[in-house]
Amino acid sequence: MWYHALQNNQIKGAQNMKPFPSSPFFFLWRYAKRNLPLFLLIAVLYIGSSLAEKLVPYYFSKLVDLFSGEAQYEAIKGSIFYYVVMIIFSGIAAKALDLAGITTSDVYFCPRVYKQIGLDTFDYLNHHSIEYFADNQA
Repeated sequence: MWYHALQNNQIKGAQNMKPFPSSPFFFLWRYAKRNLPLFLLIAVLYIGSSLAEKLVPYYFSKLVDLFSGEAQYEAIKGSIFYYVVMIIFSGIAAKALDLAGITTSDVYFCPRVYKQIGLDTFDYLNHHSIEYFADNQA
């Protein structure tokens, strides 16, 4: 009985199977949409890390500009302290955001996507007919 249902492709969902996307971008986007909050969090963390990394050279250039002028130490003391603190803060923030992005990606996002790809692949192959496997020598 069940063999005839397999041969006639009458198993639930067999007629409505959607093929996997042919483009790698759309294939990955399919799973990014399923995990959109995690995907957006990773994107925000990496963008924040990149911005913080760009601030370090900016504050270094401001510090060099302060020293290249003719101003006395007492006049620029507050600015020096501010720029040094911002350089340290930007460097630490860049590394912290980068580490958070890597951790979120490797610990939470990737295992979920790997599991979903495995389940979708199993489901996709499970709903094929016997003729599919016979014709493709699978």
